[in-house]
Amino acid sequence: MSQKKLYSYLPDQVSVIVNGRALSGFAIGSFVTVARDEENFKVTNGLNSVSRSRNENHMGKINVTLKQTAPDCAYLDELARVDEVDASGVFSVLIRDASGLSKYDAAECWIEKYADADFSNEITNRVFTIIAADLNMLSGGN
Repeated sequence: MSQKKLYSYLPDQVSVIVNGRALSGFAIGSFVTVARDEENFKVTNGLNSVSRSRNENHMGKINVTLKQTAPDCAYLDELARVDEVDASGVFSVLIRDASGLSKYDAAECWIEKYADADFSNEITNRVFTIIAADLNMLSGGN
């Protein structure tokens, strides 16, 4: 009988580092998503063959969801404001799962737009969309 392996995922071991600052105040549930904008290869289907060409566009989006009470909402807003004023709000991002091998990073990123605000009788979330010019991705598992 083969031995089963146990794998554990610990959400508190996921760090999102923006411009050297570790963000905190994440929302409950899905708090960070990472995705490339396009496929790795462009495909052309012919009559009797399939061809593919490497896609050199490595741009992507990172969505970070914080509670409205998180101090880092103001930090990300300030990065967006500075970029809006004089285009100097470009920063690096590193996302790492210390309980596994997953790692995502980009050297040149910016806030796409200010997070939408929603006020309620309960704590709401703010979603910040970060554009990454050249997104490196390693979905390493646990």
